[in-house]
Amino acid sequence: MSYPIHFRKKILAKLEEGQSIRAVA
Repeated sequence: MSYPIHFRKKILAKLEEGQSIRAVA
């Protein structure tokens, strides 16, 4: 199963966003 690069980037950005929110909280 391979995802398009832009789709993977979108997921990575969402994960990074969640991590930063957790770090701030």
